[in-house]
Amino acid sequence: MRARLAEAIGLDPNGIASMALSQPAALVAGFAISVWLVLLLAQREHFDRRPVAELLIAAYAGALTGGRALDALAWGSAFWREPWRVLDPWFGGASTLGGLIGGALATAIWARRLRLDGIRFLDAIAPVAGITVACFKIGCLLAGCCFGARSHSVFAVRFPASSMVYQHQLAAGLIDQHYRLSLPVHPVQAYEAAWGLAVAALLLALRRRLQPRIGARVALAAALLLVGRLAIEFLRAPVGSRWLGLSSSQLASVAGLAALAWLALHRTGRARLLAWFRPPPAPPRSPSG
Repeated sequence: MRARLAEAIGLDPNGIASMALSQPAALVAGFAISVWLVLLLAQREHFDRRPVAELLIAAYAGALTGGRALDALAWGSAFWREPWRVLDPWFGGASTLGGLIGGALATAIWARRLRLDGIRFLDAIAPVAGITVACFKIGCLLAGCCFGARSHSVFAVRFPASSMVYQHQLAAGLIDQHYRLSLPVHPVQAYEAAWGLAVAALLLALRRRLQPRIGARVALAAALLLVGRLAIEFLRAPVGSRWLGLSSSQLASVAGLAALAWLALHRTGRARLLAWFRPPPAPPRSPSG
């Protein structure tokens, strides 16, 4: 039964892997689910569909830019030697954390251009961030990228010879070409997907309680997702350079948490930020005639 189910969804029954279409299918499904949820949650907060569609376009453009930018920082010299490859979709990847940051900033900027209350919109769609993380991390699991460190826990998984995990362990001399599967590793992608779903469920459960507090839902979503990324990264296989034992993703998470803490404690700074998010006043209308 397990083997049939695995084969039906494109997985190797002897190890976590994917067919060529498994990751793209997960990403497309994640995109479709995210768009549907944004439209649904925004409608509940009485946002018109047309500006929401514009905000979605801005959000995904910002997410792609932010995700690629943070990934370039993570890989460092691999991009600096050939900077043009930042435009190559097959080289490196896209950081989920960078995508969330870029998407939120682009949404806020475009909402201001549309004279919409950007913080109220981000509050309304805050649970979508957790759903998006879950869908994209499932895609990472199917592709075998962003893999975890070696593990002998009951949750550990093995990847086939076509995966990045296998190739990484082969290059490191941990296995040889006679191995059919990689050594067991932490399924950190599944851990973060589960965390994203938990964050989304919590935000939906607290929707009415947090609604009177402007910015509370998006701040809570950001804090929880950053904490999850910071913790789960300790179980990930080390990739790229580290500073003080922390990866670039963890450093970004620490910076984000510090900024959220500062806003929570600094009333003036928080008020200024909220004021910036509010729609600017409409220009005065010229007298007719």
